Amino acid sequence: MLKASKPTYATFGATTPAVHPRRAASWFSQIFLTWCTPLVHLEHVLNIDDIWLLEDVNTAETNTKRFRAAFERSKSVVRACVDVYGAWFALAGLLGLLLRLLDLVGPIVLQKIVESTGGGDTTVIYRWLALLLAAKVSRSILWSHMVMLEDVLGIRFVGALKGALFQRLVSKATVQPEEVPDLANVYSADMDSLLWASVSLNNLWILPTQIIVVAYLLYQELGVASFAGLGMLVLSLILGGYVSTIQSRAFDEVSTARDERMQAVKETFGSILIVKLHAWEQKCRDKIQALRDIGKT
Repeated sequence: MLKASKPTYATFGATTPAVHPRRAASWFSQIFLTWCTPLVHLEHVLNIDDIWLLEDVNTAETNTKRFRAAFERSKSVVRACVDVYGAWFALAGLLGLLLRLLDLVGPIVLQKIVESTGGGDTTVIYRWLALLLAAKVSRSILWSHMVMLEDVLGIRFVGALKGALFQRLVSKATVQPEEVPDLANVYSADMDSLLWASVSLNNLWILPTQIIVVAYLLYQELGVASFAGLGMLVLSLILGGYVSTIQSRAFDEVSTARDERMQAVKETFGSILIVKLHAWEQKCRDKIQALRDIGKT
């Protein structure tokens, strides 16, 4: 006798998840990003049904697991980030360096064309123009891939950090009460700054490389006079560093004010019964508003 099947509520059966268009795209579509065309061609406001599901590698669950595994091995947030995403950030930096170098092709080609105009041979000019066209097309493609890579890395990086931080916040055994405001600030306000800092780290080696190349090209054309231009570059870097110091000091003041405001909010909600009993609502509100005004100024 056949065993009766257990009744279920799956009337329509299990739906198979849709394959992300990038995974099914050809190499041509991967290079020129034509797999995004169906979404771009939509003539109405994007709805939630129009958006593709995230690939598994880009989900918060996957990245949180990878980050926590790396953190358990190293016991360091920085080391865990480097182990999981260091190679991808290095690739983004390499693409950024190539973009900076391709920007120099235009002045080089212009100088070569000026030199070739007196020779009467137009073939050389056409070759340099073809090189300029290839450089511009390559730069457009590389720029698109670099922007997409940085955005994808942002999703992975922020998803991993927020996922790990959220798991710690909900685990009362590993969080002290006085740590809650600081962790809440990191979760809500500091993630964008961490992402910006991780991406900007590539400028520490891209900018010096670009300056060396530009200085060499100037020296080839101007000789000793190029050191005047190099001096202006150094002066601009010094001024930029001074402005960055002022911005960093202001950001620290804003962060401190935000931490104090979060601490005041936590203390108010933690002693809400006493506040209600003594009718201190307005006094607590004025205190929080004063701390908020400090952060706004």
